[in-house]
Amino acid sequence: ACALLAWGWLLPLVQGARSEGIATVAVADAAARIQRGDQRLDIVNGQALQGGDTVSVPPGSWARVRYADGTMLDIAPASEVTLTQPEKLGKRVHIASGSLTADIAKQAPERRMVFTTPTAAATVLGTRITLEVTPMATRLEVERGRVGLTRRDEPTGIEVGAGEYATIPYGSKGELVAKSIVSAPSVLVERGHGLKGEYFGNLDLTPPTMFTRVDSSLSFDLGFDTPWQDDMRPSRFSVRWTGTIEPRFSERYSFYTRSDSGLRLFIDDHAIIDDWGHCAVCEKTGAIALQAGHRYALRLEYNQPRSGMLLKLSWTSPSQECEVIPAARLTPAP
Repeated sequence: ACALLAWGWLLPLVQGARSEGIATVAVADAAARIQRGDQRLDIVNGQALQGGDTVSVPPGSWARVRYADGTMLDIAPASEVTLTQPEKLGKRVHIASGSLTADIAKQAPERRMVFTTPTAAATVLGTRITLEVTPMATRLEVERGRVGLTRRDEPTGIEVGAGEYATIPYGSKGELVAKSIVSAPSVLVERGHGLKGEYFGNLDLTPPTMFTRVDSSLSFDLGFDTPWQDDMRPSRFSVRWTGTIEPRFSERYSFYTRSDSGLRLFIDDHAIIDDWGHCAVCEKTGAIALQAGHRYALRLEYNQPRSGMLLKLSWTSPSQECEVIPAARLTPAP
């Protein structure tokens, strides 16, 4: 997926001559930083980047790096990327954490561009790719062109073509396999208790949906995986769950969420929890008085800038122990 840049809050482009370097900062949020040896530098649009510079992008920020040949790197939130000194064999980029999308100009055969992560190496001549690093795995997604993918400690690997992805888990020695990325069916609804989940292939719940289904409860802890079959995995997504909730007791209920990214919880359009920013693992709580037997409208919105998913929605009251809200207490929206 392409990085979306909110130009209104980005630093103004620096005019005039630029010092020489291996690449430049095309545009970046002011919160991003450059680590150069022992120095930690503020980032400035138009700034030259030297070999060995590490670009650190905090949650909620973006940075775009441009090479002289037009190759572009869009660095996602919560990422750390190092540009190493160009070798005779070509450009080198190391992704320690997070993810980036690269639009790579055609490279000479003897000067292939190489992306490395703690577990993998991807070699390209000219293509558009997304590389993502988590504590558990490296994932490569190819939009166009072909990319050679290997484990860091092995000389042989596989080719990942346009419309394919491959994953290398940490410590895995199994066979590498490239899988197709296909579109999900437009509607996939199961009947029963739970909440209606509308899944979007972007971070801001913008239509159209990838698919719609009923989730029996909001309790996901999927690591690097996503809550659908393997051939329907975008790099980033958001979900809106809607339906009703029916409490057992006429009491004040506390709602608890545990998640790895931003979310918003509404009961009858009252904001109970509202934290749309990204985080590693965060816990939030909010409370509201409810009447037994009454069905209240519930809406929970969630965004995920990477693969994977951690989300749990629980509740408690003076007469009820804390629990993940059971499906029997939830009814999906039409």
